[in-house]
Amino acid sequence: MKKILYSSLTVSFIFTGCIQNSLKGEEVIVEPKSEELIIDPVESMPRFPGGEDSLTAYLNKNNQWRVGQSTIEGRVVVGFVVSEKGELKEIEVLKSLCQSCDKEAIRLVESMPEWIPAEENGKPVPKRMMLPISFDGLK
Repeated sequence: MKKILYSSLTVSFIFTGCIQNSLKGEEVIVEPKSEELIIDPVESMPRFPGGEDSLTAYLNKNNQWRVGQSTIEGRVVVGFVVSEKGELKEIEVLKSLCQSCDKEAIRLVESMPEWIPAEENGKPVPKRMMLPISFDGLK
């Protein structure tokens, strides 16, 4: 038993060393998604026109998701940036539920009106947001 344990540890160390050597000297470049500087936290957060109640009404009215006879319940979390002009940019699914729900969540956010942007020192600034969108079974 001890021989097996020592053998596996030796093999693990060898592979770890090989991986480290293969990455040595390589330069890793991370490109930012946005050219805009995103300030966090901000004095006032971005807002959907009309507030949270209007956002909920918009999502309920415009959600066209249909799944037939299947029952799917849960939520998709969509991430996006509200620019200083209120435009929604860099829209992406952060937490998936299913492919059809993900597509509908992206469509809903892409079709939203411009938001009221975040403010810092009295000036509009871009702000990254996360929005959970619920899908509640048969439609």
